[in-house]
Amino acid sequence: MQYRENYAHGNPYYRVLRAEVLALIEETYGSHYVEEQKLKHQLSTVTREINSYKRKLTSLEKQRAEIIKLQNELQAL
Repeated sequence: MQYRENYAHGNPYYRVLRAEVLALIEETYGSHYVEEQKLKHQLSTVTREINSYKRKLTSLEKQRAEIIKLQNELQAL
């Protein structure tokens, strides 16, 4: 593998070629591993987004209920 040693804030790290890393992963784990990991990541991202929207929806429903309550109180006067 080709690599280059770099430093960030005094800490060393290796910089490798992406194509070589993907080839090594394919050789080690199989040809579909990278695609499986991408799909897994996409699924977790979508699930996280759905949960975020659910929390926002719950908050908005509470606000709506409070506004309706206040509106009914004003109409009762």
